[in-house]
Amino acid sequence: MTDKATLTAQLGLEQDFYHSVSNYSATSLNADILNSVAFNTDIKRTRPVASAGAYYDLTKAQRLSATINYQQLPFQSTSAVTGYFTLKKGVLAYSGGAKLAGVK
Repeated sequence: MTDKATLTAQLGLEQDFYHSVSNYSATSLNADILNSVAFNTDIKRTRPVASAGAYYDLTKAQRLSATINYQQLPFQSTSAVTGYFTLKKGVLAYSGGAKLAGVK
C-alpha cells in the first residue's frame, strides 16, 4: 500500500494431536452460552483458521492496527469471528477485542 500502511492476510490449518473431552469444563454467568456448546467426543481435529488486518504507522513510535480472525471450533462444527484493535506507543500497547459472530 504505502510506507505507512500495510494490509495483512493469513490462512492456515489448526490440528489437534491429542484431545480429551474430560479435560474441558465451562463456567459462565450466562447459562444460555453454556447450553449452546456440547462437549462431545465427535470433534473436528483439523480446522481452518484465517485472519485479515491492516496497520498504519502514525509516527515512528506509534502504530494503529486492526485484525479480524476466523476460527472453526472443534465442537458441533461451530466457528467464531473475532476482531481486535491495538494502538502501540513506544513499548506500550493498548488493545481491545470483541467476538463479532458465532456461526453454526
